[in-house]
Amino acid sequence: MSNSSSFSMRETAFAASKGVHSEVDSHPFVKQLFSRSTPISAQKLRDYIHGQALYLGAIEEGLASRKLELQGTQAGRGLYDFFQMIFRADSCKETVKHLDQVYNTQRSPASKAVSDYIAHIQQLTDVRLLCVHAWINMTDALFGGAMIARRLDELFDGQTGSFMRCPKVLDPTLGGGDAMKQARVIMARQFQPHFDGLGWTEGDVDAVVAEAKTAFLSVKKIFDDLLK
Repeated sequence: MSNSSSFSMRETAFAASKGVHSEVDSHPFVKQLFSRSTPISAQKLRDYIHGQALYLGAIEEGLASRKLELQGTQAGRGLYDFFQMIFRADSCKETVKHLDQVYNTQRSPASKAVSDYIAHIQQLTDVRLLCVHAWINMTDALFGGAMIARRLDELFDGQTGSFMRCPKVLDPTLGGGDAMKQARVIMARQFQPHFDGLGWTEGDVDAVVAEAKTAFLSVKKIFDDLLK
């Protein structure tokens, strides 16, 4: 899997280098980068993006052991889709799609995909091109909670049914406004009938969500430190 074939955001970076970057220029994150009295170095941006790529790869690999067990079951598809919604913002669909292949094959290209991505990042020296990637990955990490909330709203708000027993997204009995806590409870509730047959418990779901939250907070800290 080469860089050119495996990471389509490369074309986005090339487009930016040709002057098609007004959207990137206007993004608050990029404005913040260039308004700093001490500009962030290209190396710091590379380090941040490198960490985010490893984060995505680690989550993907962590789920891979469950995918073989659950592939073809409603619980497996639902769990996988839910976590993809956490990682998927409109501006980074290709980043996630780039790692999706591990679910559809018996091999495990996620780690190769991540290494290809890192190799591509290390080839870039133009800070503007790195900003394109930093913007994409920043959205991935920091908009995770918003994507959970959107997914919960799509699935549960105002709906009823065997898998849809939560009348409102912001239900105080489900952790109040903490989207991650609600995700845990609703995932357990939605998939419990399938978990029963597979030996899954609410604790299993809790552990997976906790792992994702820990990784999310780690990447957020990298981002916060980068902007100090």
